[in-house]
Amino acid sequence: MIVDIDKFINTRKQLKISQVALSAGICTQATLSKFEHQQQTPSLEITSALCSRLNLTLDDIFIIENSNKRQEEYLLQQIFRALSSQNDMLFETVVRTCDVRQFSLAGYQLLQLCRYFKVVLVTKNTQQAKKLLKTIVVSKLTTAQCYFFYAITAYYYQLIGRTKEAGQIVSDLLERKDSIMSGEYSIVKIMTIYTIAMSQRDMQHTQASVTTAAKGIALSNQYDQTAFLENFFWLIIDASPTWSSQHFVVTELTKNACCLAKMHGNQWILDKINQQSGGKQ
Repeated sequence: MIVDIDKFINTRKQLKISQVALSAGICTQATLSKFEHQQQTPSLEITSALCSRLNLTLDDIFIIENSNKRQEEYLLQQIFRALSSQNDMLFETVVRTCDVRQFSLAGYQLLQLCRYFKVVLVTKNTQQAKKLLKTIVVSKLTTAQCYFFYAITAYYYQLIGRTKEAGQIVSDLLERKDSIMSGEYSIVKIMTIYTIAMSQRDMQHTQASVTTAAKGIALSNQYDQTAFLENFFWLIIDASPTWSSQHFVVTELTKNACCLAKMHGNQWILDKINQQSGGKQ
């Protein structure tokens, strides 16, 4: 992210606020001085608090060039593709090419959400999740991103044994399901639905998980999108022993999931299908 430090300094001077007064209760004067001399950018929380005191927003001082914006959008698309196929190697490869200094604030926050999703849902690394949790400024997220954040956090809480809190978050999200699932399709929305369905499955709320997965499939079909689609199919297939499923229905779901998994390079789903079928796929 590129900082328009001149705008920040000029605003402070126009308001006749000293470094001492501006930094009071937020950070040390040394931290502010380093920021203004472009030696070090403080955390987003500190930067946001400093801007607020100057009646500025983070968007006022973080700028991004058009070429960088196009690169940012492309990299995020690749990151979403890696996550939808549970491809940790591809994810890490793409992330290593990201120069976060060139990212917009919104793009950086979305990248952190994707990292959070990856360590919680894909690799289940609770130590990394705990660290990433501290880097996400919830107040700067869009409504859809907030839902995504809390859905991931519910799953994270399950992993660390805070099941009661996890259940409460999922319950709160389900009360807002109309808001979460309304409007146009977005990859963040579909990932939120998938994460909720995964939490329900692991909470042994199997029928609820199937219902949520079905809604994810319906939304994807409505907008002719395929991201995470095989994952939704798999959730329903995995739950099939618990509901009155006819064999041909499960067979068709499996064929669809397998076809999409091959198209997306989703080896995780292919392995799951192979395990279930005893190596016949």
